[in-house]
Amino acid sequence: MVATIAFGMGINKSNIRFVVHMDLPKSLESYYQEIGRAGRDGLPSSCLLLFSFGDVMSLNKIIYGEDPALNQSIKAHLEAMLSYCEHTGCRRIPLLNWFGERYPESNCQMCDNCLAASSEQIDVSRQAQMFLSAISRAREAYPAKRIIMILRGSKAKELMAAGDTELSVWGIGKEWSETQWFSLFQSLKKDGSLIQGYPGFSLKLTPRSWEILRGERSFMMPASLMEVLLKTTTEDEEDELFTELVLLRRQIAARQQVPPYIILTDKSLREMCGYHPQSIESLLKINGVGSYKAEHYGLEFITVIREYCESRGIPDSMLKKATPPSRPSKISRTMEVVSYLKEGHNLQECMVRFGFTLDTLLEHLQRYLETDGTLDPEILTSYNPLSPEDTARVRACFRQLGMETLAPVRRALNEEISYTELKLMR
Repeated sequence: MVATIAFGMGINKSNIRFVVHMDLPKSLESYYQEIGRAGRDGLPSSCLLLFSFGDVMSLNKIIYGEDPALNQSIKAHLEAMLSYCEHTGCRRIPLLNWFGERYPESNCQMCDNCLAASSEQIDVSRQAQMFLSAISRAREAYPAKRIIMILRGSKAKELMAAGDTELSVWGIGKEWSETQWFSLFQSLKKDGSLIQGYPGFSLKLTPRSWEILRGERSFMMPASLMEVLLKTTTEDEEDELFTELVLLRRQIAARQQVPPYIILTDKSLREMCGYHPQSIESLLKINGVGSYKAEHYGLEFITVIREYCESRGIPDSMLKKATPPSRPSKISRTMEVVSYLKEGHNLQECMVRFGFTLDTLLEHLQRYLETDGTLDPEILTSYNPLSPEDTARVRACFRQLGMETLAPVRRALNEEISYTELKLMR
């Protein structure tokens, strides 16, 4: 759904998971209201604000008028918004402070700054020296994007025309992706190891820059700043039960001629996947399921859940638990799992330590590896239950069909290999 704040943001959808701001909001009040559109059903959701000082220039032309008093108020709001964007600590603190509230914690485990601060730190001193050296060789005349193009050996016309391909630093950073270099740039900027000039956004060195260049101090950064953009829900996209429940909900909604969320929300379906209620009594303990819904189509949902659970020997967890437990931050738990494995423990010990099934553990590892994390392959290969022949078959199917979606791979293998085994091989 693409929306303007004038019309589309007023649509009340309960299961929005991701809000992206393509432009800078003019105030924290606007931003707070707009991000509040996500996660209204209580499930974790993400918000991404794309920000540059070009937005500030555009807003300056639009929002200021002839009333001096009003302009002063507008300026205060815009400066608060800019301060929020540039804040290097927990983002809840300035946001709530603006509304007169105090956030007592220093790390919310939810915003990009807090997640980056608690993630694994790696030594990137060599790459930092490359980046800062490129700024120096370019005589501090270029913005970050141009510096990264030089480091990655770009042969763009503007670089060749300017003689940038003759610089000694041209092409020395090909081993890193553009995203990794931008993550390093942001870390150096936050550290004060470079500054960004205006209006041309050219990068300038600071005294702290020279400490890194001379080798007087090392430079550490989060293993991947992009990890904060990972989905934070605990469910796998290929969750068979959830897919079946969504399909059933759609059929009931079509029959009753109402939107699917009127029947049950995603939150209710996710809770069913976690607790597997197999009786009306258990179903009534699911959030969002009242006596009317249980009476009119509860049996249909129970039938689907029973069929799924009987073939797998899964019990009705609602008989023991009345309410769902609170879930920890997915990203912080992922880093706990990885740290435990890197201490020398195997997958079996990890499952026991955290109380995970193999599927859940693999979700954490997949999430970590997709954010440029690294693991000793032996951790996974030593647990592979497949024969050499089956392993070769799976590899061949992955090469032919890709690995993003496992359902086509499993069909090509005549469903002889389980989803769990395919996830492990992936």
